[in-house]
Amino acid sequence: GDLACNAALLLAKTLRRNPVEVAGNIKTAFVSRLLSSSIKDKVVSLEVVKPGFLNFRLSSSASLATACAPP
Repeated sequence: GDLACNAALLLAKTLRRNPVEVAGNIKTAFVSRLLSSSIKDKVVSLEVVKPGFLNFRLSSSASLATACAPP
């Protein structure tokens, strides 16, 4: 993906749950809220990858904006 997030790995440790399951729950919640969000055209896909990462694929316009953003 264009962006990887390890939040599910951190939460899984605290919750004492499987990181892939936690990532799946985060994905479900994110996708349901994305449809009514102002960034819905910026996120092309979101996938869960073992051991519990969330990989975001961004649209080309979002990728360009991220690359050109000042530090």
